[in-house]
Amino acid sequence: MNQKHEFPDQVSKFLTNLRRLESRGDRGALAALRRGESETLRHLAWPIIRRCGGSLLGSVVAWTSIGAAFAFYPQPKGQPGDGSNFGATCNALAGQPSKDGNRSFDPYFLRVLGAESAPELARWVVHIAKRAKTAKPWPAPINYEELLTALLFWDARDGAFRDGCRRRWATAYWGGLLDDKELTEP
Repeated sequence: MNQKHEFPDQVSKFLTNLRRLESRGDRGALAALRRGESETLRHLAWPIIRRCGGSLLGSVVAWTSIGAAFAFYPQPKGQPGDGSNFGATCNALAGQPSKDGNRSFDPYFLRVLGAESAPELARWVVHIAKRAKTAKPWPAPINYEELLTALLFWDARDGAFRDGCRRRWATAYWGGLLDDKELTEP
């Protein structure tokens, strides 16, 4: 899969409808979507997921976790996160490395990369969305289209999609941390 994703119509429709709920200030629907964060209350979000065009067949955890993340941290289309990926969002949360080159967010990001299933990855999505909303000095943007597509295809049979996402996210996360001089010095 190339860097520029072609999103399925259903993903675009779902996010457009989520944005409509948010712009209308439908607090009841957004509250129901936030319940998708909890495994025991997730079913309460399903009517809103369906109303927005999501699916309850297949990877329901993808639709409910993105619905919950969006309800906690909505972003209109055209926000700065639209062209980036989840690795760039995590990079914005991580900030600058300390003197030893590590960042306190690195262990979280490594868990995201290590997720072997969509439900395992989905556990981190809402948590990171909440953190992105409150990031300082400004909120970190999230590309929900890219993230929902990743969750929907994370468990694809051969794992090639998951591995490609991991590499793109890792490149966005660690890509600009070392300059050329640091790489050539012994």
